[in-house]
Amino acid sequence: MTIKPNVRNLASLIAITVMLGVVSTSAQAREKLKVGSSAPASTFSGAKLVSGKAPPSSFEKGKTYVVEFWATWCGPCLKSIPHLNDLSKQLKRSGVQFMGISDESASKVSAFVKKKGDGMSYTVIADAKGGYNKAYMKAAGARGIPTAFIVGPSGKIAFIGHPMSEEFEKVLLECSGGKYDPELMKSAQPMLDGADRSITTRDWNQAHRQLDKVLELDPWVFSDVMIQKYKLMLNDQGDQEMANAYLRQQINVYADKPDVLTDIVILMINDPDVPKGNMEIANEAVSRVAMAQGEGDPQVLELIALVSYHQGDINGAVDKQFKAWMAADADYKPEMKRVLDKYKAEQAKSRGGKGTRGGGRR
Repeated sequence: MTIKPNVRNLASLIAITVMLGVVSTSAQAREKLKVGSSAPASTFSGAKLVSGKAPPSSFEKGKTYVVEFWATWCGPCLKSIPHLNDLSKQLKRSGVQFMGISDESASKVSAFVKKKGDGMSYTVIADAKGGYNKAYMKAAGARGIPTAFIVGPSGKIAFIGHPMSEEFEKVLLECSGGKYDPELMKSAQPMLDGADRSITTRDWNQAHRQLDKVLELDPWVFSDVMIQKYKLMLNDQGDQEMANAYLRQQINVYADKPDVLTDIVILMINDPDVPKGNMEIANEAVSRVAMAQGEGDPQVLELIALVSYHQGDINGAVDKQFKAWMAADADYKPEMKRVLDKYKAEQAKSRGGKGTRGGGRR
């Protein structure tokens, strides 16, 4: 038997369904923006680009963005600008884009940015109509400025808070390297806590076991734990021979991870807790970076120049930095030129101020 649908009942059902959909949508719209939420839009109608690179039409997966709210009248905001500017330059090669959002007029923001010059070189947007503010600040229940939102490689909010906090920089660096994985970090936390307790009681073997368990989860994501284990051996245990043997082993483990190898090089050069006599390890890591990326890569040349400089080979540093500068993309040439000029000044000084020769001059 065929049952004819009751048109009135069907219309009522559709109306109820539509109404429920509206309620559901409204509930979603009212949901608080928090860490783990999908990022709101990257552009809004009425917002005006004041300086820097235009924001993308949508956040690209695999890339990291900082959306920071500030104002020209805000004292704490002004203190955070140099820090943000330094980070934007440092992470430019990693594709991180910084966006400073002010709700003031374009003319006022533009005049301020013009005075700052290179001191505020990242993207600055005047959002007098408040589209960004509504989607980010109000949605997150954030009241004070400066407030920064980090949009991670997955397109989700990875951080909400003050841009001068240690947590901001930590999360940003993890995101910029593509390593930000909250689920893995949650799994690792009990082991990291256990390692801390073992270090406090000087139970070195147990500390090593806990750190090794974390590395087993994902050695690349937790490469900083590898560095932690090295420094544990070096500083807490006071065994430089064991520490260096471990680090040399890790150079082989991370042979196909030039970013981690570069971290090892920088560690050997810049970390005040690491003996300066470890340049042999830096050279080993640099050689592996060159094998992974190619000796003609400008970043590799720049890294070789840095190691040469810290070994006292000023001529070699000038030569490699010059080649890096010549091979670099236009965006990176100014930064590389500043480093080259520094090396050349050292070269001239070592020659009694008689000028430079060789690779640093054309």
